[in-house]
Amino acid sequence: RYGLPGEPDLAWAATVEAAVRTAGGDVALGATVLGLWLDGGSTLAAVMLPRPPPRLRLVRPAAVLVCAGGTAVPPAIEDGDRPGVLWGRGLAVALAEHGTVPGTSAAVLGEGAEAEALAARLGAAGMEVEQVASATRVLGRARVKGLVREDAGRVECDVVAVVAPPAPATDLARHLGAETFFDPAAGAFAVRADERGRTGVAGLYAAGEVTGAMGGARAAEAGRRAGEAARG
Repeated sequence: RYGLPGEPDLAWAATVEAAVRTAGGDVALGATVLGLWLDGGSTLAAVMLPRPPPRLRLVRPAAVLVCAGGTAVPPAIEDGDRPGVLWGRGLAVALAEHGTVPGTSAAVLGEGAEAEALAARLGAAGMEVEQVASATRVLGRARVKGLVREDAGRVECDVVAVVAPPAPATDLARHLGAETFFDPAAGAFAVRADERGRTGVAGLYAAGEVTGAMGGARAAEAGRRAGEAARG
């Protein structure tokens, strides 16, 4: 959807949605899960539906599959919190859904297929783009003015687009007692799950980046296996 490697296949997602509705299931796209907890042995999920007027809905599912992904991580470099240092995936969403570009020139900080794809999309949108594998410092005070590369070279830019593994969003799973572990590749704690997404908590499954650094086809395959296990 956003032109980055490993983005979900929307045609496949539409097929799954149609199958769920045909089987009598309820699909609430874009809903926000406010919390998960155990109540008398049953898993509960409080969901805020996006349709106006806002309202809360209490769901008692037989199983919960957490695919919460992760949250942006600022680059661990000097002045990496300056205005204009932005999460690459957020920029991709803004560009795809609203045609928004964040400035005139961007340094894409990161390596791999995702960084290359983001650089290509921002360049196609009219920005001057340079991809930088690693850096030591962001330049500027009120706004980004440049980036110092690892080799001490300088990149002139008004945006730094960070492409790096996100920190797994473990909160919901931890509320239900799921175990976490430190994943060196993600640089953060992730939900521990086996190859079928089982967390050790009855009825709770997890898949994708919430279980550690992965993406693209690997995350999609993990989600498929966990979904089949949750279905029983």
